[in-house]
Amino acid sequence: MNPERRAFLKKACGTCAALLTLGAIVPAVQSCAPLMSIRTDVKSGDVQVSKLLFTAENKLVLIRNGSSEFDIAVVQLAENSFKAFEMQCSHQANPLVATRTGFFCNAHGSSFTLEGKVKNPPATASLREYPCRLDADLVTVTL
Repeated sequence: MNPERRAFLKKACGTCAALLTLGAIVPAVQSCAPLMSIRTDVKSGDVQVSKLLFTAENKLVLIRNGSSEFDIAVVQLAENSFKAFEMQCSHQANPLVATRTGFFCNAHGSSFTLEGKVKNPPATASLREYPCRLDADLVTVTL
């Protein structure tokens, strides 16, 4: 085989392999991106979250409340349907970890769906839900 052709094929194959690898890595890295969060110090009353924070890739926004031991997760279930949950395991009151697909308790392995329902025991009760409503482009969560 011609040495120039061999060099060309080697370079072209290397470029294709790099592009294929990059194509596999980018979606994996995007799924590890941090969840959107907002901070507040509301003890009681309403907390508002912009509907614009919810995207096709991210259906979950965390409210980091300095006045509470546990965060609140606001989940977009459909275009105009939202639910808000306290990020406290119903099994033994441990904090939950939020993912794009649900909630997980590191203490004993309980997991919950984005609808707040038990997915895996030992928890048997759904997550505590806060009332929320959609007003124009704001999701209002009542604490």
